[in-house]
Amino acid sequence: GGYVPLPESASRVDWEWTSLTNQRRKAWRLAAMALSATAALCAFTLLVQQDAAAPILATIVGKVEPKLQLAQWTPAVAAELKSSLPDEVTKDMNFSVPPCDNFYEFACGHWIQNVEIPGSRGSYTKSWDGAAQSVHEAMISIYNTTYPPDSPYRGLNDWFTSCMNLDYIQSLGSTPIQPLLDQIAAMETKEDLMALIQHFVLYDI
Repeated sequence: GGYVPLPESASRVDWEWTSLTNQRRKAWRLAAMALSATAALCAFTLLVQQDAAAPILATIVGKVEPKLQLAQWTPAVAAELKSSLPDEVTKDMNFSVPPCDNFYEFACGHWIQNVEIPGSRGSYTKSWDGAAQSVHEAMISIYNTTYPPDSPYRGLNDWFTSCMNLDYIQSLGSTPIQPLLDQIAAMETKEDLMALIQHFVLYDI
C-alpha cells in the first residue's frame, strides 16, 4: 500500500492513471472499512442482549454472504435466513430490503420503525438502554422469587422484600435511624464531625 515512484521515462498520462488507480483503491478500502464498521455496529446493537450472539452472527454471515456475492436476494432467501434466527433478532430486521441495497435498513429497519422513545429520554438504544432495562427486569424477577430457607439466594428475597414493604417501614418511623440522629446531636467538636462523616461514608449514608 506504500508509494512506488515511477521511472523517469514514464509519461504524465501513465502517472495520472497510476494516481487515479491508487485513489480508487483507497476509496474502495475506505468503503469496505465503513461497511464493515456499520455492519459490526448494527450487529452488535441487535445481538448484545442475546446469550448466543456469536453463533447468531456466524449464521448471518454464513447465510447472507453467499447471497451478497451472487446479488440474488429473493423472498425465499429472506425466509430461510429469518427462520434460522431467534424472534428477538428478526423482529427488528427488515427482510424486504436486500442487504446489498441498504444493510442498515435490512438489519435494523423494524427497530427504527417500531421503537418508542420514553418521554423521559431524548433517545433510546437497544444496545444500552434496552439492555439495561432487560437487566433491571431480570433482577426484579430474581428478587421477587421466594427461595427455600436453605437457599443461598434466600437473602436476596428477604432483603428486597424488607426494602419494598413501605407500610412496615412507615410504621417504624425514625426508630431505625435514631442512633444516627443521636450521634449528630452529640457532636461538639470538629473531630466529632469528621468521625461522623467517616462513619456515614463507610456505610454509604
